[in-house]
Amino acid sequence: RQVYESLLDYRPVVGPGPRFAFARGTERKRTGSYYTPEGLVELVLKEALDPVVEERLREAATPEEKERALLSLRVLDPAAGSGHFLLGAARRLGRRLAQVRTGEEEPPLEAYRQAVRDVVVHCLYAVDRNPLAVELCRVALWMESHAPGKPLAFLDHRVKCGDSLVGVFSPEALAEGVPDGAFEPKEGDAKAVAKGLRWENARERQGERGLFGASWENLQEGEANLAKLVEAFAGLPEDRAQEVMAKVYEELRRKGTLERLRLASDLW
Repeated sequence: RQVYESLLDYRPVVGPGPRFAFARGTERKRTGSYYTPEGLVELVLKEALDPVVEERLREAATPEEKERALLSLRVLDPAAGSGHFLLGAARRLGRRLAQVRTGEEEPPLEAYRQAVRDVVVHCLYAVDRNPLAVELCRVALWMESHAPGKPLAFLDHRVKCGDSLVGVFSPEALAEGVPDGAFEPKEGDAKAVAKGLRWENARERQGERGLFGASWENLQEGEANLAKLVEAFAGLPEDRAQEVMAKVYEELRRKGTLERLRLASDLW
């Protein structure tokens, strides 16, 4: 985390020679990339995660039920940075899972590491706008969940580069078309051009031409099919090599439904 945060204070510069160097930059301020101190991370996890964990365990009777209850938890950090919150969650959940499995207050290291791996594979999700942060988050989770003799966990479908605040959260928005407000002229825009685009957009929304070439029913069907494909992918054995998982995931991403929804969402 410290490496990533320090890099945000600088920008790469290629000079004559060529010579590579770092200069003071504005990336941190421009992107609002400020990170939570360790003490506050622990406090949030203690107050937000621990009560949920204990409630799930109280509702379960047998060790098997307790294990299923823990692995059914879903922890999402919508602005994950380099994964500081998720690492804390992995350790806390992993320790409780190892305690349930072994019945010991201080589980053996091997049992703890396997439990952390299972938590990372089944429970954790992350999003961040910065591609470098996403890569570092994956690396941090790989290091934390590595188990001897097993491949690195595949995390591309769980740790994503994207914007949690701005975007399409339901295909229904695509069926309704681009809001007219998207064509309001801003400072420096050509008002006549913006007005023309707004008028053309209004015509399209009235059905003269199908937006993205899809009806709401088709989008619903596509989303349902996509959900089934992703669920099937998530159920693949985790002992497959990461290269194999990456190839399968890329084939899934290239399927017409997913690519069509992604493109439509980006355009929207």
